[in-house]
Amino acid sequence: MPELPDVEIFKRYMDSTSLHQSIQDIDAGDSEDMLAEISRRDLKNRLKNRSLLKTSRHGKHLFAKLDNDQWLMFHFGMTGFFKYYKRSSQKPEHVRLRIDFTNGYSLAFDSRRRLGEISLIDEPKQFVQDRNLGPDALKDLTKQQIEDYLMNGREMIKSFLMNQEKIAGLGNIYSDEILFQVRLHPRTKPPDIGSSGVIVKELYTNIRKVLKTAINAGAVPEKFPDHFLIPNREKGRQCPRCGESVESIKCAGRTSYYCPGCLNAHGELLS
Repeated sequence: MPELPDVEIFKRYMDSTSLHQSIQDIDAGDSEDMLAEISRRDLKNRLKNRSLLKTSRHGKHLFAKLDNDQWLMFHFGMTGFFKYYKRSSQKPEHVRLRIDFTNGYSLAFDSRRRLGEISLIDEPKQFVQDRNLGPDALKDLTKQQIEDYLMNGREMIKSFLMNQEKIAGLGNIYSDEILFQVRLHPRTKPPDIGSSGVIVKELYTNIRKVLKTAINAGAVPEKFPDHFLIPNREKGRQCPRCGESVESIKCAGRTSYYCPGCLNAHGELLS
């Protein structure tokens, strides 16, 4: 599933291809089950002859401002991505929304599994508030919010990182990487960690480090540094740090990967 780094890359892709161009036509013929509170006809009528002025991102949501002050909102679900193209032979296979520009190019929103969301909204901040989304993991998260969790939280650290109402943007893959860097087991709970300033700093620093590294690597696992788990995130693979075998465990309803040989003193509780 696209997480914050992927959506930031989609944002930059839209910025570099699709802004300040007049929209000639819209094809939303295969997107009805992904549209939120708007019909295909209304979406087409409200986007035609408009242009996209700028983009904004919060967590896993991307917003594109129209020249009438409304915002086009995208959530990419499990398989969503953008493709900007000119020739029909370049059209991706599972287009749910196609924006045709007067320059002859099109921006397609492709989603094989149709689990994303498309909508028109009035304002991103109100949307974030209405959806009860937490602070953006890269832009807004503070050390104090992490410390509050360690002092008062009860859920497992992996669940906390993935809870979009606590931190917006992290999912299964990058929460595993963050915990690997901090050497914490995904099932560790606050009482087993304590409110150590060292752990707070390590979590805060590594959330930012992992996300920035992922963005710089284009979210391509092969381009990550050698000491990252992501290129080796598979049961039985060799840990890039200590050489032990990577293990997997169910946590927060997802399969989590970790190295038992790299857990620090706060991460030894495995049950």
